[in-house]
Amino acid sequence: GHRVPLVMRYDGVFPRGERRHDHFVGLNDIYATLAEIVGVTVPDTSAQDSVSFAKYIQSEDNVQDLRQYLGTWAYKSGSIKGEAIRKGDFKLVRNILTGQDALYDLKNDIGETINLIEKAEYSAMVKEMYQELNRIGPCPDVDVTGEVVLTVGKNNADRKVTCDWFRENPKRCGRQPVGEVMCNSICGRHNRLCSDYPIMQNP
Repeated sequence: GHRVPLVMRYDGVFPRGERRHDHFVGLNDIYATLAEIVGVTVPDTSAQDSVSFAKYIQSEDNVQDLRQYLGTWAYKSGSIKGEAIRKGDFKLVRNILTGQDALYDLKNDIGETINLIEKAEYSAMVKEMYQELNRIGPCPDVDVTGEVVLTVGKNNADRKVTCDWFRENPKRCGRQPVGEVMCNSICGRHNRLCSDYPIMQNP
């Protein structure tokens, strides 16, 4: 969900009795946050979707580098049935089964009863939210067009290849984590779910 509270306690380190409610954090962000707190460096090939909010815990003024969007996905019987994304007070819901999408203003409509998606004044924001949902989702529709720098193996570390290198032998995806990030259409772990996933092209 997009409105689940998170309580954190670290005596002597975290401020007591304070609240943070103007910015998003996701469950996946706890990894990078705890790593920063204890001084552990996260490798570039690990937890690419984790954003640290350690500085935000210390002060509500430390909002730089916090995520601007928060996405969620619904899976059932091996396929993606729906997804949603938050930006500020707005929530875009995409129902893949029915094709009926919705935009809600949670500040003024917490019950999600008024669909604003057809309102012209929100069209630019809706397009931006669709594009971000595609980008961060399990079935991104864009691979890098240039070179990819490999990160694993004595013979391959720092070697530059293109996505065609993974396409020639998809087994390389499992040995090079960067393949999933840069060449997702070939190496994405959710590819089996994406055959029926309707990418929103220029919504």
